[in-house]
Amino acid sequence: MPPLKVTLKPDAVPVRCKARRYAPEHRAFMKKHVQELIDAGLCYRNPHSKWCSPPLIVKKVEPGDFRMTVDVRRVNAQTLRMIWPMPIFEVIMDYHTDSELYFLLDFFKGYWQFLLSLECQELFSFLTDMGIFTPTRVLMGGSDSVAYCRPPCRRCSRNFSMTGC
Repeated sequence: MPPLKVTLKPDAVPVRCKARRYAPEHRAFMKKHVQELIDAGLCYRNPHSKWCSPPLIVKKVEPGDFRMTVDVRRVNAQTLRMIWPMPIFEVIMDYHTDSELYFLLDFFKGYWQFLLSLECQELFSFLTDMGIFTPTRVLMGGSDSVAYCRPPCRRCSRNFSMTGC
């Protein structure tokens, strides 16, 4: 599968955020998490990036467990979005009214499994107090992320009865 290539609007200009102050537990999490991303080749230090967005630290269900997301709304505002059919939950459920068993699959680190095209990696750079980092993989929250990741996920699950998806 080719890497995701994000297309910017013709009048797009780089977005840069200001440094933010984070709670000590969030900073400790970010430091460890970003180092894990670097070690896995999922991002790299990029002090010369013209683009950067702020990370957001979100609490997960388990106490003391966090998720790092990147607030790319300003990048999304300058993106020419892919056109794709967003599934409607109610329609999908209509296909399964006679089903007796339902299950949920957690797409663990799902977006990180998909490559981001080299020419658009810098768009999704994020700024921490440790510096600017650029991802090499698709980020959750990008305007084209779901549209790009959905087709291969559907191919993997085509043996399940998911007629409405």
